[in-house]
Amino acid sequence: MLQSQSSAAGASPALRAVLIQVAIWTVGPALIFGNLHSDTLEAAYWGRDLALGYAKHPPLATWLIDAVLRLGLPPVLSLMALSQATMAVTAVFVWKSV
Repeated sequence: MLQSQSSAAGASPALRAVLIQVAIWTVGPALIFGNLHSDTLEAAYWGRDLALGYAKHPPLATWLIDAVLRLGLPPVLSLMALSQATMAVTAVFVWKSV
C-alpha cells in the first residue's frame, strides 16, 4: 500500500503545463541572457524610491521587481522567476474567469 507519487504526478494537466512552462522560461533565459533588458533595469532603478506612480508605468511592477531584487538572489534568475510567477497567476485568473 505504499504509493509514492510526487505532487506534480497527481496534478491536473493544466497545473503540470504551468509548472513546465515556469521551469523552462525561468531557467532557460537565466542561463542564456547575460544581462537584464533595459526596461527591467529602468524599473529596478525606479524601485529604489517607492512611489504611488512612476513616469511611464503604474507602481506594482516596479514594487515587485524591487522586492525580488532585495532578496539577494541572482537578478536575472529571480526576475525571470518573478515574470513566470506573474504569468502563472494571470493564467489562473483567466482560466477561472472563462
